[in-house]
Amino acid sequence: MKKWRIDDSRDLYNVKGWGVSYFDINDKGHATVSPIKNGGPSIDLYELVQELSLRDVSTPVLLRFPDILDSRIEKIHECFTKATTEYGYKGGHYSIFPIKVNQQRAVLEEVVSHGSKFNIGLEAGSKPELHAVLANMQNPDALIICNGYKDEDFIKLASSGSGKWEESGGYHSKFGLNSSELLEALDYIKEEKMEDCMKLIHFHLGSQITNIRHIKNGLREVSQFYVQIRKMGMGLEFVDVGGGLGVDYDGTRSSNASSVNYSIQEYANDVVYAMYEACENGDVPHPNIIAESGRALSAHHSILVFNVLETAGQAFFDESIHEISDDAPEALKDLYGIYKSLSPKNLLESWHDAMQINDDTLSGFKMGDVDLQTRAMSERLFWSIARKVDQLARDLRHPPYELSELPRLLAEKYFCNFSLFQSLPDSWGVDQVFPIMPIQRLDEEPTIETTIQDVTCDSDGKIDMFVRGGEVARTIPLHPIKKDEPYFIAVYLVGAYQEILGDLHNLFGDTNAVHIVCNDNGGYDIDKVIDGESVEDVLDYVNFSDKALVRNMENWVTRSVKEGKITLQEGKEFLNIYRSGLYGYTYLE
Repeated sequence: MKKWRIDDSRDLYNVKGWGVSYFDINDKGHATVSPIKNGGPSIDLYELVQELSLRDVSTPVLLRFPDILDSRIEKIHECFTKATTEYGYKGGHYSIFPIKVNQQRAVLEEVVSHGSKFNIGLEAGSKPELHAVLANMQNPDALIICNGYKDEDFIKLASSGSGKWEESGGYHSKFGLNSSELLEALDYIKEEKMEDCMKLIHFHLGSQITNIRHIKNGLREVSQFYVQIRKMGMGLEFVDVGGGLGVDYDGTRSSNASSVNYSIQEYANDVVYAMYEACENGDVPHPNIIAESGRALSAHHSILVFNVLETAGQAFFDESIHEISDDAPEALKDLYGIYKSLSPKNLLESWHDAMQINDDTLSGFKMGDVDLQTRAMSERLFWSIARKVDQLARDLRHPPYELSELPRLLAEKYFCNFSLFQSLPDSWGVDQVFPIMPIQRLDEEPTIETTIQDVTCDSDGKIDMFVRGGEVARTIPLHPIKKDEPYFIAVYLVGAYQEILGDLHNLFGDTNAVHIVCNDNGGYDIDKVIDGESVEDVLDYVNFSDKALVRNMENWVTRSVKEGKITLQEGKEFLNIYRSGLYGYTYLE
């Protein structure tokens, strides 16, 4: 067999597709991050996690790389600058970071600090956000965009976007004014003689627009709004094209829901040219362009790393251990016969027969006609048949559709130390696909087909959609777990929306967060360590007092000792464990 190479891991997890030169694998088989791309250090993620463990920073941990934020700010600015130069565009261009994308103070401060040289502004959509924005924006040349009630502040376009958030634009959108409402508003402005006060129009196509054609359509429409409103005597100076610039999460550069079929440069070219063409044809001044590209700016800078706790899979029949005797129940002998005679020619019929026999056995067990040993052996044989059916089906040119779910059903479950609902809510809520791969042993072949389960008690707390090669698959190959070696998995591109949308399902709180910055010596520094929430913190959110809880436990333990239910020593140990857990991490340590 061909020896597994690091390039094979790159291809399997499609690192070159979604990595955008920030992420790769080194010669040790460890995942790496290059925050400054080719101009700075390559940070070994596995060694970084080990270094953090020495500092008592345990997984799950969110790794933030501010230098990637800086890189994305510069990239978007450069693309718009190039576009305006190429087309001779006379208006300015402003990048705006909508803080709803990531409201963490450390992230906001980095955006403002590095973005000051590019006059990057901020957008607020609520009173708390506005207070945060006003206190942090000190650059007089940058813009602050305030979006209050959405149905009053947006123009409602007929055009819509594409992908998961398609309906947030177009006629069915909850945002903005339709054409009739807009004319009423313009008439009111004229009546009040406030034409010079109308400075900006704003439109919204949606988030993560996958197809550039939908962006082009929306731009043509909004450019006509600007031209015609300007000709009506309004003092328009700015056109806010909103968000929508997507991220290629699966690395396929396509119009898939988790991808985009265009580059940042193509997006900037289309925005600038649409406004240029409409203004030239309409003989009106070129407006200043505002783009709110929050997702594309922030997604890449954060990585979630967690450890695998345990694995579980189906039980299979092993001829070296198990035996089907002559006096075994007929159902077992029939299943064993199917198992031995399975071939591509009888594949589908054998699978149907196996399902029927196993269902009959389960029904017999419920009625008390089948004993536990027979049921267990039936299940072993059934899953062994399923595994052989799956293997044979993969070699068929056109495998039956009904067998497509077998890989997911046969996959081992890797139970991991994180909460999907807290750290990856879009994976659960809108089936967002994020790039996932282990951060170690990438020079070894991953031989176990898996799905990832979190530590919540919810059956939806799992990941079963993965980037795999040039497609999205229901399972991901991982390595067998070694008894004495922690196994870490990373989820990439989680810097947009995930932190702020996370909820307290099962009262799992925020993870530890670490900021890693490149230094002038070609290395990196651990700049900030932000402790994750403790049990006490999350209980306080739901109005539990830690002091009251401890008092209640002390009273209960005291009664139990007096009644002789537990010893004094047992009572002391229990209270010590309780107090320690109350002020510790919400995740497993």
